Amino acid sequence: KGPGERLWFAAMATASLSAPALAFVGRSWVPLPLPPPAAVAPLHRPPLRHSGGAGGASSSSALSAAAVAAVGAPLAGCSVGCRRYSRKARPRRAAAAVVASSASVSAASASSAAPSGAASAAAAEAGTARQQAGGAGRAGLRYFRYHEELPHPQPAQQVYVKRPPGQGWPEQCPPMKAAQAFGWDVVNPFELRFVRGREGWEISSGVQVQGGDLQERSGVEPFDQDNCWMWKVDQVLPHRISPQVFKEIRNQVKVSTYLFLQTPPGWVLLMTDIPNLQRDFWVRSALLDSDWYFPAHPWHAVIELPEEVHSQVGDEVVIPAGEPLCRLIPVRRGAYTAAEMDSEDFVQIFQTGQEWLTTYGRPHEDPEAPKGALDITRAFAKQQRMASFEVQPSPSSERGRRGASRRRRGQRA
Repeated sequence: KGPGERLWFAAMATASLSAPALAFVGRSWVPLPLPPPAAVAPLHRPPLRHSGGAGGASSSSALSAAAVAAVGAPLAGCSVGCRRYSRKARPRRAAAAVVASSASVSAASASSAAPSGAASAAAAEAGTARQQAGGAGRAGLRYFRYHEELPHPQPAQQVYVKRPPGQGWPEQCPPMKAAQAFGWDVVNPFELRFVRGREGWEISSGVQVQGGDLQERSGVEPFDQDNCWMWKVDQVLPHRISPQVFKEIRNQVKVSTYLFLQTPPGWVLLMTDIPNLQRDFWVRSALLDSDWYFPAHPWHAVIELPEEVHSQVGDEVVIPAGEPLCRLIPVRRGAYTAAEMDSEDFVQIFQTGQEWLTTYGRPHEDPEAPKGALDITRAFAKQQRMASFEVQPSPSSERGRRGASRRRRGQRA
């Protein structure tokens, strides 16, 4: 191929990575122009009310093998300090931010582990109609919360760590800030506390959320969901773990996002750690086929706690409530190719870069900088092209909140 064709392919690859938002029109997704960057809303956790429960150990042993497989066996973990939601609890105020939430996602997700036949088509068609009616067409991700009081996902932020004065902090680098602000954050709704014991890490506190609220809002009959659980040696469901493998993964914990997720056809979700955020744990990356696979349970993240050589008995790892748990990044499924450019293309691109530097660079103000050095920091940040991410709660959840508010006012009167 000639240089012109190679440049054309490069332009197409760039366009595919910066694709516009998608909207439902009729029965299909169509591209829309990207909205202007919006102000990042602070993380917010709706007020939660739960009834104390001394128990909390899951009854997964009483379930049939098929039922446990459908739920993904998340019910075997939280037996210490477990708390339960009240199924009648409602949030006192709306979340601070406005990805689109739809009741159809739970219907499509909880009905089967994979789409099948007329039921799946009917659920997808119902979801399309609801999304059009709710005006949430710009979203490239649809979600449904397991409980109405659990937090919505949040737009990612440019800065997560407030640094003291000084130059050279990673948060001052425009490309790093852009990476940190790309995608949505899953908010941790409950404090997670892990203690290092003699036999390894243990869950110090756990929460089990009952499925009554989801049943009231959707009609499906879900299983109660623990917020975290660990692998077990010789476990069979949801998949077998051999003893020699367990030794290598014993520091992993599965944490529920309490979110059912759906993306447009051809789009998947990269679930990964928060970019550039150093913590006492890290999130293993996974690519979710959320455009066709809808499990009957909410998606979960897998976190890795420190290895034995980097921890000692009595150490704790705490993930506070309201903190970002993991990142969701939309990715377009396709065939990508990396091809080395020839010398003519390189010279052309290099000269373009030098022309930009000459046009927008300004003399460096640092007295120790080499003579003639140009500073491009402000010019680069000003011309940087940022993606925009939003969160739009569903109209049905807003109506439920308003109805609960009216009921409370009537009770007070």
